[in-house]
Amino acid sequence: MAQIVLKNIWKSYGKKDVVKDFSMTINDGECFTFLGPSGCGKTVILRMIAGFERPDRGEIYIGDRLVASGEKHYSLPPEARDIGVVFQDYAVWPHKTVFQNVAYPLHIKKVHKEELKQRTNTAVAQVGLKNYEKRYPYQLSGGQQQRVALARALVPRPSVLLLDEPLNNLDANLREEMRFEIKVLQREYGVTVLYVTHDQDVALAISDRILVFDKNGSIRQVGKPEELYDNPKDSYIYKFMGVSNFVPADIRGGKAYLKGTKEVVCEDASFADGAMTMASRPSDVLLSRQDGVLAKVMRVAYLGNNFDYRLSLGDVEVRAQMDTHEALAQRLIFEPGEECRISFGKMKWFDAEQAKEEVL
Repeated sequence: MAQIVLKNIWKSYGKKDVVKDFSMTINDGECFTFLGPSGCGKTVILRMIAGFERPDRGEIYIGDRLVASGEKHYSLPPEARDIGVVFQDYAVWPHKTVFQNVAYPLHIKKVHKEELKQRTNTAVAQVGLKNYEKRYPYQLSGGQQQRVALARALVPRPSVLLLDEPLNNLDANLREEMRFEIKVLQREYGVTVLYVTHDQDVALAISDRILVFDKNGSIRQVGKPEELYDNPKDSYIYKFMGVSNFVPADIRGGKAYLKGTKEVVCEDASFADGAMTMASRPSDVLLSRQDGVLAKVMRVAYLGNNFDYRLSLGDVEVRAQMDTHEALAQRLIFEPGEECRISFGKMKWFDAEQAKEEVL
C-alpha cells in the first residue's frame, strides 16, 4: 500500500489550464474517488499519477518516492511506479487467453514460471473467473472482460490501483455487481485505490472518501460518502449527489411559502424573512389526497419497487417516489392529470441566488 500526495499540480494544453494548483493527499489503503462532470480534469490527474502525463508544475509522490516533478522536468515511467491501471475500455488483448492476459505483467517482470502460474491462477479465481483461463475475450461477457482487466492490474501486487471509469460500458446490473467486487478486491489486496467517475451511485457505494469537482475543475467538497449526501456544503453538491428537487420559497414570519403564492410548503422555517430555496429528495416528498400543497400529476412511471411521479407545483416541477406496497396499501396511486397533495419530509435549505445559479 502507499499514500498518494499531489502538491500544487498544474497541467495545461495550449493556453487552457486543465488542472490548476491542485493539492490532495490520498491515504494509505484508502478507496478515494474523484467525482465530477466530463471535462473537469479528473482523468488528467489520474494520468499524471499513472505517469502517462507529466505535470507542468508541482510534485507527485507515491509513498515516500517522488514520481513526478514539473519544475525538475522529471517523470518516473509508469512501469516503475508500482501501480495497476484499469480503463473503461478494458484494453484486454484479443489474441491472448484469460490466463495470458492476466499473466502478462508477471512475464514483463520475469517472474519464475511456477510463481507466475500460482499468482495468475489466484488472481483469476479472486475475480470469479476460475475455469475460464483458456477462453479468449470474444468468448466472455463485458463484465467478465472487465474482471480480466482487474485481475491483470492486481496480479503484480501494486501499491496503488488507478481506475478510470471502468464500469461505464457495462449494463446496470453488471455495474452494480462490479462496484461491490471492486470494493471486496480492494480490501483483500489492501491496495490504495483512486477511482475516477461521474457516477455518484458508484462513488457512494465504494468510497472511503469522495472529492467532488465542478465543471471548472474546482474542488467543491471532500468528505465521506454520508457527509456529502447528508450534509452537502452547497446546492451544487446536493444536486450532484442524487436526484433532487429545488423549490423557491419566500420566508415570512417563520413559515416558508411557495414563491409568489400563499401556499405554505414548510410550517417551521426558522430563517430571516426573504428568499430561500428548499431542496428535497424524491423519496422525501410525501403524497396525500388531503394534506399538503396542491399539485398536479404530470407523469407516472412504475419502477417495480416504487412509483416515480413528476408533479407540477405552481411553476416548479417536483419529482416524488413512493414505495409500491405503501402506495397500494394507502391507495395513493395517481394517474396523469390528477391532482394530489404533497408535503416535504427531510429537506435542506440553500441561498436562493446561489441555488438558482447552480441549478441552471
